[in-house]
Amino acid sequence: MQTPALLLLAAALLAFSGGNFGADSPRTARQPPSTLAADGPGWNRLEFRAQKFGFTATSSVELERTPAAKVAWELGKPGTARERGGPLVQLTFESTALGDTTGERVWLDPATGASLESTSWRRGSFKVHRYDGPTVLFERRKPAGDAEKGAPASAWTDRWSHDYPVPKAPGLVVADPATLLYSVATAPLQQVGDTRRLLAFDREGSNEVRLEVKERLRIPVTYERHRGGEVTRNREEVEVLRIALSYRPLGPGGGGDTRFLGLKGNLEIFLDPALRLPVKVSGKSAFGHVDVLLDRAFLDPSSGR
Repeated sequence: MQTPALLLLAAALLAFSGGNFGADSPRTARQPPSTLAADGPGWNRLEFRAQKFGFTATSSVELERTPAAKVAWELGKPGTARERGGPLVQLTFESTALGDTTGERVWLDPATGASLESTSWRRGSFKVHRYDGPTVLFERRKPAGDAEKGAPASAWTDRWSHDYPVPKAPGLVVADPATLLYSVATAPLQQVGDTRRLLAFDREGSNEVRLEVKERLRIPVTYERHRGGEVTRNREEVEVLRIALSYRPLGPGGGGDTRFLGLKGNLEIFLDPALRLPVKVSGKSAFGHVDVLLDRAFLDPSSGR
């Protein structure tokens, strides 16, 4: 995928892994219903921190609900999901490492997790993906000379676009890799063996991504929990679900190393099932193994969790 690496040190907050599927065991692998929790994950903002070799990287994800009619779409005419007019989920990511800040914004259907459009930006480069058509439409924009460098990305005239085919995968929704944490937090993944599959477009090809609950275990956590005006510092041992992410190629262009946010290789998300909070993400980067730890969680006051 043409998405920028949001964390140089592999703060893999929303990353997914590369890896081949093993055969499903009929006794353990279970595909839950495709619909996601209607009330969302129960949080509005998460902040993460990763450290390696004395360097620190931070990353955040913010969740908002917005009417489809109010979204300023970058590409094309509205598709079916956009025309419904119901509220969409908008996820905004920002990451900082070694003084470099990058960002991405994704709009998705809250009922299915299907991505509609994403935009990403970094150092004079702006990229857009539109997912809700028969193909994935990609456009890259850059300023055409010094005169455009101070202008907004919508005014940049150095543009390149391409349509990428989407393989047929009945029952799988097309998802931007950045939405995987939302999918993990809202999907009915509760028991060992529970799985969820998505069709993720990545680097000019498509991969079937599988999220599977491998085990329940207890791990220590330390983070701030914000709810309304109340702030508590949680330093405790909690029971979590260890969810492994893997992929297999689908169609032409798929099957390369799946990379996102500076990571590649196998990835694991440790989810607090009671609060649906990802308290830790583990993966590999060019700097070796990295644990990305939840630092602050801003809970939705209207959520019953």
